[in-house]
Amino acid sequence: MRSYAFSGKAGTPWMHAHTLQEQALLAVPLIVANPHDDGRDEQEVVVLLHDFSFKTPDQLLAGLTAGPAADAMAGHSGHGGMDMSSGIMAMDLNDIEYDAYLASDRTLADQEVAEVERGGRVRVRIIKGAAATAFTIDFGELEGESIAVEGEDIVAVKGRRFPMNMRQRIDVWLMLPAEKRSFPVLALREGAPQRTGIILEPRGAEMARVAAPGEQNRPVLDLELVLIPPMRSVTIALDADNAGQWAFDCHHPYHMAIGMMSTFGDRTEARA
Repeated sequence: MRSYAFSGKAGTPWMHAHTLQEQALLAVPLIVANPHDDGRDEQEVVVLLHDFSFKTPDQLLAGLTAGPAADAMAGHSGHGGMDMSSGIMAMDLNDIEYDAYLASDRTLADQEVAEVERGGRVRVRIIKGAAATAFTIDFGELEGESIAVEGEDIVAVKGRRFPMNMRQRIDVWLMLPAEKRSFPVLALREGAPQRTGIILEPRGAEMARVAAPGEQNRPVLDLELVLIPPMRSVTIALDADNAGQWAFDCHHPYHMAIGMMSTFGDRTEARA
């Protein structure tokens, strides 16, 4: 392990490949620590979430763009589309059925165990590195405080469940009971029964065992983590054509702040 000095702000960034290669586990956390936090009485646990496939990124991408005939080859889940009985458009939640869902490179069948102190405070840094799967983070009976989102400190938000979408990061403080028992921290796949996660285990406690498939479909993500109200709101329609290509339906230019998405006419680009 090597240590580096950064001039930027502390936070929970990560390094990853692009073009769907995160599915081949080409990603790693890159935690930037603040030296002023060294005296804090807390333990740190880092969790990197993945959706993993034995198929290559090219195979998965081809299945998403080639239409219904390629669905079986690509593992397309087929959650979207029109419900002919009701005439209502069904939610398009998961376009790919992955071979495994991982937390710190492990499934719940070989679960990652983080040794913690009874009655201690833990800072859990969760990085949502999955390429095409959204999760709800479930702390079970433990109530946590979300203290940072996307590497930015926020006013603490208490809760037991926190939604996470693509590339998101969240830091959560937990105060553990003084009891000698283990506590699962689970990532629930959106709208499906699959889950992954880690176990927080005090020394000498019996390890908790959690099955990978749950008994029911998990929550659909909402806007719960949109914590800072915008200075100005603009409604932009997002449409899809018959080939499954998504585009913003814009007729006027919109200029947004640095770090946001900027849209000019029918062209959209990210501003760094």
